[in-house]
Amino acid sequence: MTQDQGKKASLPDVGILLQQTVDEYGKNIGPYALAGVGHLLYSLPVVLIAIVALYITLFVGIFGTAIASAGLVAALPRDLAGMGAVLGGVGSMGVFFLILFLFVGVINMLMAPVNASLMRAIVKHQRGEEPLSIGSAFSTATQDLVPVLGSALILSILAAFLSLFCLIPALLVPLLFSFTFGLVALHRKGAIESMKQSADHARQNLGWHAFYVFLHWGLSMVANNVPVLGPTFMAALSVRATEALYGDAILETSDP
Repeated sequence: MTQDQGKKASLPDVGILLQQTVDEYGKNIGPYALAGVGHLLYSLPVVLIAIVALYITLFVGIFGTAIASAGLVAALPRDLAGMGAVLGGVGSMGVFFLILFLFVGVINMLMAPVNASLMRAIVKHQRGEEPLSIGSAFSTATQDLVPVLGSALILSILAAFLSLFCLIPALLVPLLFSFTFGLVALHRKGAIESMKQSADHARQNLGWHAFYVFLHWGLSMVANNVPVLGPTFMAALSVRATEALYGDAILETSDP
């Protein structure tokens, strides 16, 4: 057996990972629900405030661009007025997408610390070290804050940039970097190091990662519509998959 064959043979079965997550989650749904309530108490106002800010920013940005376009058209010679109108339309679309990408990036960064804390708490719960509680999403939210925020920011920028070249290039982000955040949160690695490790593993095992990302994406669509339980279930699945691929988490809260 070659080295590559050995790597592929040692990969965990995605179906078994999902079944193990469902079984463990079902036996501990009460503690997971408590952790989900804490997560909801933070995420709900963050998302609502961000949505209001998004609409205000979109209105100001697009309205401002329209005024600037009208001024440009008025300033241009009559034979170039059509070009000015086209540039104005392109500018409005550009402002729209820029603000939208910024919104997604800000949400990801605001949620990253509590998501990382929730994942660490789930590991401790699964090890029997510490029960899940309403404060699980906040207990280690300040741990490794720079790499946690950095990974969220870098991946958001990368996804936004690739999405400009159509949907297919944007899919490279979840395919190659789906385990970046788990490596940062659970293994205390830097953002760039985690991206490299996730991408290297994905390139060597594209089929496995593609199937996992497809399954994770499908489950997330359902989980996002199930408050309290949905986010904690997806976090539990991500924890189990990250540890299955990269080994047990390192949860010391002191600086390395």
